[in-house]
Amino acid sequence: KVPTTKDNIVLFDMDGTLTEARKKANWSIVRPLRELSKHAHIGIVTGSPMTYLEQQCGILWTELGSVNIDCISLFPCNGTQYYAYDFRQSSWVANSNTSMKDHIGNDNYRQLIREILSIQAWYSDNNHGLPLTGNFISDRQSMVNWCPVGRDADDNCRSEFVAFDKEQRCRETLKEELEDALSQVSIENIVCTLGGNTSIDIYPSGWDKTYVLRHLDMYKTVYFVGDKCTGYGNDRSLYEELDPGVTSFETTGPDDTMKIIRNIIKSMDEKNA
Repeated sequence: KVPTTKDNIVLFDMDGTLTEARKKANWSIVRPLRELSKHAHIGIVTGSPMTYLEQQCGILWTELGSVNIDCISLFPCNGTQYYAYDFRQSSWVANSNTSMKDHIGNDNYRQLIREILSIQAWYSDNNHGLPLTGNFISDRQSMVNWCPVGRDADDNCRSEFVAFDKEQRCRETLKEELEDALSQVSIENIVCTLGGNTSIDIYPSGWDKTYVLRHLDMYKTVYFVGDKCTGYGNDRSLYEELDPGVTSFETTGPDDTMKIIRNIIKSMDEKNA
């Protein structure tokens, strides 16, 4: 369980909430988070792996004047993994881990990968004008991340794909194709959601972002801020599990997140007045 000396924890999504998609956090977000840490523990829950968290959010705890590292917990892969900082080892240490392959079985896992590759080939053959790089499938231990444009895409390729996806909703089509394919081969209880701006997260039923709550039953109040809280967005489950507008909030980006943080602090001060 997550250690606490406070009654509250505020969870944040990463991409589109604390950072721009696949970008490093800006120093401007540090000041409000540092102030928030006086009132609540801070958690970052993301579909991304731990390596991305350290790359994109390191400024939040490594710079002079940043947030005290013992006030932060990291929950990669939808919270199916939990990391706390160990001062003796001077590093983040995993306290909880899960394996999708073990959960669904090796045969089903291999079939899932084959179905993704088959649909990826179809997508590649039917979208010659779109960028195509490499690293389409990422095994994140407790989930599979499928990126049709490829994780090796640069900013220009990503931007071109994002614009196409907004207009044509191609990820929604691919998601539905995969769900149908899995149904055809009798692989059940697998959930597919849109991850970030370019990918699809695939994981066992119940392993969405509400999974993080299993680590947090010692807190009186859990807050959440995310940007993909509607439709197929991977923040929706946790956003709706809490109390939208009261303890869960949808943001439009890091600037809006800073405003939400100030409002959360204000509401906590009012409760304690």
